[in-house]
Amino acid sequence: MTIFNFINARKLKDEMNVFAGITKNMLFVVIVVIIIVSQILIVSVSGKIMNCYSQYPTPGLTAVQWLMCVAYGSGGLIVSMLLKLIDEDKISSK
Repeated sequence: MTIFNFINARKLKDEMNVFAGITKNMLFVVIVVIIIVSQILIVSVSGKIMNCYSQYPTPGLTAVQWLMCVAYGSGGLIVSMLLKLIDEDKISSK
């Protein structure tokens, strides 16, 4: 969810495409890659330290669990897009 929120925070003025121009800022791309790699390493490699898999025979998450995490996290992108479709002037009273 952190990564998807990070991407959502790039556009603040109700712009629909949060991915537009994402590769123009290489520092942003590098930071996102570092965060993704760090999260994968923390969950996969340091499972004994973090107690991520104490009841499972394999370390880290399974492929299905990774997909569930990505699907749940990407829900923030969908919610953000739907909220941008709502006209704030029509629902707020001034």
